Amino acid sequence: MPEHPIYPLLIRAFLGLGKARSITKIPSKQLIEGLEAIELSDGVGILHIPHYWAAYVHDGRPPVTPQTASFLVWFKNPAEDPRYPGGRYPVYRRDIKRLSQAQFKAGLARNREVIKRYKAMTGKKVLTSEDYRAMDLPMIIAVRSPRAGTAGKQPGSSFYFAEGVPFFSNAPGGGMDGFTEECNDAGAKIFNRYIADRFQRLGILNKTIKQEIVI
Repeated sequence: MPEHPIYPLLIRAFLGLGKARSITKIPSKQLIEGLEAIELSDGVGILHIPHYWAAYVHDGRPPVTPQTASFLVWFKNPAEDPRYPGGRYPVYRRDIKRLSQAQFKAGLARNREVIKRYKAMTGKKVLTSEDYRAMDLPMIIAVRSPRAGTAGKQPGSSFYFAEGVPFFSNAPGGGMDGFTEECNDAGAKIFNRYIADRFQRLGILNKTIKQEIVI
């Protein structure tokens, strides 16, 4: 039995809602530009960012275990990253360039200067994760999909371990928090507008139609 044309209409509407919600939490213009809404079938669609580093920023996946943990070095201002003169971070892992030891140490030195000024300005000796976010350090060490609340300075370091923002998460505080409820409302409106009157004309409004939509 062929799918009813309402199904692709619904999936496109839901993908649009999810995209609009998630981009409010994505802290990178490049990731926002790369966000794709892909229809896999009439009932299945995905929101996808091809950039390998989306999981570090992050896309809502859970934290990695210590055995597989890794980190990403990046700069708040990509134009200041010596690896990528154009100020655009690569999309694929094969295009990654590593910082030299001298470049990494130079980034740490810049961070130390910012930390020193912040301490002098605030009078604080012990800094919290909120302090490190407020400082806006130039060089960031982002742990892959970190758990909320783990951000902050690590012992013996002069860099900030970034706290991820789960922009594809439906959990409270996530980018798609409230997405399900919004889809329910949107789906009801679409059904009423495009389907109910047609089914009524066909005399089949009393029939039950079931379709599962997966995103």
